[in-house]
Amino acid sequence: YQISSPFTFKLLAHRPAFRCAVLMFQKEFAERLIANVGESQYGRLALNVKLFVKVTCVCKVSRMNFSPPPEVDSMVVKVVPRDPPIEVDFREWDGLMRIAFGRKRKTLRSSFCMTHTLKTLEDNYKTWCALTGVRPAKESMKDLVISVLNDSKLGDKRAIKVDLDTYFRLLLEFNKRGIHFTNMNAGVKIGDVKAQKEFSADLFMDDGGDDGGDDDMED
Repeated sequence: YQISSPFTFKLLAHRPAFRCAVLMFQKEFAERLIANVGESQYGRLALNVKLFVKVTCVCKVSRMNFSPPPEVDSMVVKVVPRDPPIEVDFREWDGLMRIAFGRKRKTLRSSFCMTHTLKTLEDNYKTWCALTGVRPAKESMKDLVISVLNDSKLGDKRAIKVDLDTYFRLLLEFNKRGIHFTNMNAGVKIGDVKAQKEFSADLFMDDGGDDGGDDDMED
């Protein structure tokens, strides 16, 4: 069970894709894999995995089914690759996920308007403009980000309340405005041969952004 995250990474990055896998994980890890929008376990791990596969619970396995019994319960899950796969730049996707779920109980407006986040997005934006020959917008990065969130009607939403399809549309909208979440040359799409080498197991680690408190933006 200690290798659950790297094992999941190796399995999902393998090409050619497998047809189906039935696996047993520690119950807590499996619950994060199958978590749905709005549930307390919903986070980066669930969303990154859902991009590759569909995961369903087969059965729960009590620790008392083993002798001697371990300290944890288990869950058997069925994993089936998406067909066709979702076409997305995973570095961009995970960059979006890290911002949203770094403070997953905050509003997206609050998370995306953190000072260090805006600085990173502005640096990426300037690089994109320089590479594409596009004239930078006159608005500040904060105004551009808030405009995207407002147009998407997501500014007041919390990360755990937004589903995969909506996040995917949000990423496309950000990218359409020239706002990127990683180095432009770092992207890898599902099915790419180099995905096996360039995907990091960290894509399948859970987020730790379970903070509370107010939703005030940082200026």
